[in-house]
Amino acid sequence: MLALLLFACAPAVPPPPAAPDILLISLDTTRADALSAWGRTGGKQTTPNLDQFASRGARYAWALSSAPSTLSSHSTVFTGLDPHGTQIVRNGYALRTDVETLTERLAASGYDTIGVLGSSSLGRPMNVDQGFRLWDETFSEKRAQRHEAQAESVTDRAIAALARHEPGKPVFLFAHYFDAHSPYAPPERFRHRWSEPGKAKDFGTRDGALKGLAALIRSGADPASWSDDLTELHNDYLTEVTYVDEQVQRLLDGIDLDRTIVVVFGDHGEAFGEIPIRPFGHGMDCDLFETHVPLIVVAPERLGGPKPGTVIDTPVGLIDIAATILHLAGLPGTLGESQDLSPLWGPTPPTWSQTWFSEATVPDVKRTEGWNNLDVERGVAQDGFLLLRSPAEGGPARLYRIADGQPAVYDPARAAAMDSLLRAWDEKAPPHREANMTDATKAGLKALGYAE
Repeated sequence: MLALLLFACAPAVPPPPAAPDILLISLDTTRADALSAWGRTGGKQTTPNLDQFASRGARYAWALSSAPSTLSSHSTVFTGLDPHGTQIVRNGYALRTDVETLTERLAASGYDTIGVLGSSSLGRPMNVDQGFRLWDETFSEKRAQRHEAQAESVTDRAIAALARHEPGKPVFLFAHYFDAHSPYAPPERFRHRWSEPGKAKDFGTRDGALKGLAALIRSGADPASWSDDLTELHNDYLTEVTYVDEQVQRLLDGIDLDRTIVVVFGDHGEAFGEIPIRPFGHGMDCDLFETHVPLIVVAPERLGGPKPGTVIDTPVGLIDIAATILHLAGLPGTLGESQDLSPLWGPTPPTWSQTWFSEATVPDVKRTEGWNNLDVERGVAQDGFLLLRSPAEGGPARLYRIADGQPAVYDPARAAAMDSLLRAWDEKAPPHREANMTDATKAGLKALGYAE
């Protein structure tokens, strides 16, 4: 079972032998290039544990999120639907309750379902808890409009929940680690793991050094006046990622990998000066620095899991996690528009032609009719290319390769074809969604610190 190995000898009704346990780990606000296994951390081994773990199965080099924000991206993972299907405008707009989730499918198949959160961004009022028997949102800190818990708390609570799982049932555990989200404040023992104490600044709030740094970058000032600070800020971020890596390993140490499907993913990335007008944060762009995320799949080969050391360079979407888990668990059917990714690690990988969409999620959109996000940046990915269009900013759509540096591509025919796909997606977008919520949802958000 997915319980700690030290409890393996405790009396329990054994689960059906064909039902593997499932562990789904979310690394919130984690760019793919923050993990050293992706080879772009400047020589820093930021994630030694996840690097080693990835070598036990498949590492997807180019996994893309459908949205650069927590609630929308996770909703896509759990439903196999893109942002138009989930109808998530931004954080705070609850997931539809009339769509089936992966958790509900697993619960109906006999799984004990446990979720442990690192942030109230996915709190119960947001409906991501559909199908979970236990949804642990015990938070110890309040930051801005949300509550959070550090990675150590997430791991502790996950271990405790596993020790008390329903006997005789296979387990589905979702563990959500939020530490890489700003502000960056790792435990003292991790502070300056990658940064230099002599250059350290208080990047903890947007009213402090971070606000000044952002203003400098936006002003077009000589990079020599701010590049060192930007490096230190990025190092603070990487320190948080390293701290999460340690705590994920604590959780993995108690897992019986011979009978467990493990999927690790990042929900979205984070900006670090790539676009000077909005140098930090996430939510406004669908560029790769906000949508290219880590994805690791480790599962027993007897279940059809990938061979150790598999690296898949074909671009894929997080939308396909649900179908992949269902396939590995031996459960029939798919979910939403999700497709099983396991053929890509087979002996003769197929030619993979898939199209998926993304859109930015901006809190202050003023549109009052039609789908709320039609004016913000949107994207379509297909056959190794990414096309982006920003209606509110004007200008033509831009075509890029899904590759390091997001290189621009001049291919008018391909750009026109992909732009037509994006426009067709928008033509079928859901109607305008009002921000008004039920009294129960408002009360829940307020109690969680997500709304005033």
